[in-house]
Amino acid sequence: MKKIIILFLVLICLPFSISAQSIDLKPSKLESILCKQWTIEFAKMGDIELTEVPDTLDFNLKFNSNGTYEVKSSNDDNSSGTWAYDKDKGTVELEAAGNVKFTIKSISKDKLIINLDLGEDAPLGLSNLELHFKPS
Repeated sequence: MKKIIILFLVLICLPFSISAQSIDLKPSKLESILCKQWTIEFAKMGDIELTEVPDTLDFNLKFNSNGTYEVKSSNDDNSSGTWAYDKDKGTVELEAAGNVKFTIKSISKDKLIINLDLGEDAPLGLSNLELHFKPS
């Protein structure tokens, strides 16, 4: 009986979690909103909001219309990668060194929310981190 209840809850919640991470924009509209510099506002782990962003998360992102992005950190440890929009899946993924590391969860002209999923390699408590950005 317990398994049936858990399965029922998963089936009810699954459509909401999928739609919550879907971006439904024309590629040109996404590009016009995304391609600028974004400054980190805060990070979120579950319900905990980290307004004092640790040095390791203190960085800005600059998205370019050619499908690349630049990471500019406060300690001059800059890097770059590529981003791709899959309109059919409604996802924007950021790739660095051949590995997908970030997924854009939500975007508007005033806010960018990115999920950082480090998986099994993540330090304790950082397996699913949400980063909130505002335009610079």
